[in-house]
Amino acid sequence: MESLEGKSFIKSLYDFKFESFVAMKVLRLVYKLIVILYSLGAVAYLLIALATGNPVAIILGIVLIPLGYIIYLALTRVSFELMMVVFRIGSDVNEIASRGRGSTQQ
Repeated sequence: MESLEGKSFIKSLYDFKFESFVAMKVLRLVYKLIVILYSLGAVAYLLIALATGNPVAIILGIVLIPLGYIIYLALTRVSFELMMVVFRIGSDVNEIASRGRGSTQQ
């Protein structure tokens, strides 16, 4: 059995035995897209805060927007890492089980 990431993306899509998973590959792409969207959103909100001309909005924007950006990005990263850990645990358990089956058959 191949590792969870062993097959190509297209082959993994048509793997009806679910021996390889596309989630590991898709998570990387989705995380990159989320980082881009969060960054664009933070820049847009900062520009809006600066365009208001209101000193309070400018100060709050300069402080809160980067803080919110970092918090949202960190929470997103942690949730994606948890998903990756679950898949890696599955891979490790599968490897241990296959080694156990191999030793009992001899």
